[in-house]
Amino acid sequence: MDAVQKCKQEYLVAREKLLQRVQVGDKQLCVRGRVYRALSMAPQFQSPDKLPAFAERFNLLADEANKVIIEYNEAGFAYAAFAKFAAQEAEIKELPECDCEGCQAVKDLPKARVYAN
Repeated sequence: MDAVQKCKQEYLVAREKLLQRVQVGDKQLCVRGRVYRALSMAPQFQSPDKLPAFAERFNLLADEANKVIIEYNEAGFAYAAFAKFAAQEAEIKELPECDCEGCQAVKDLPKARVYAN
């Protein structure tokens, strides 16, 4: 397997890992959807006795999602760079819109406004 094919395979594995769903209770959630779902549950864990455990679990989920996203991005960049260097075209597809319950829960939220100085 040449370097381009190796990078392509690593990209495809990282893409699959990003899109993969796991069973959480009665829901199938992707890695980002688990974070969004946890965030939507935050108000019920605001009491001083519950907040530390919730924050710890939320941070673990967010760290896991961040790691998977970084792996996907790095694998995609490496594949694209190796393909370009070999005068080939990388076959990188757009990620599909996720329809898991966690991602759908934040889909309709208003977008944050960014103000420039």
